[in-house]
Amino acid sequence: MLMLVTAINWVAWFPYVLFDTDWMGGEVYGGDVGQMAYDSGVHAGSLGLMLNLVVLAMMSLGVEPLGAWLGE
Repeated sequence: MLMLVTAINWVAWFPYVLFDTDWMGGEVYGGDVGQMAYDSGVHAGSLGLMLNLVVLAMMSLGVEPLGAWLGE
């Protein structure tokens, strides 16, 4: 059941994740498509999403043992 909830959560977050890198390039770094500032913002947004993925992967492996430990 936990895996199903996680999968549905990812489906719900997918549009936000796609928009996040564009938002970083346009709003935070203040660039337009094709400019160096925009490219730097998209790069920073992608790096943040990658770090999010690494943390999620580690927690996905640890959530079942943590739940078993807390349930005892």
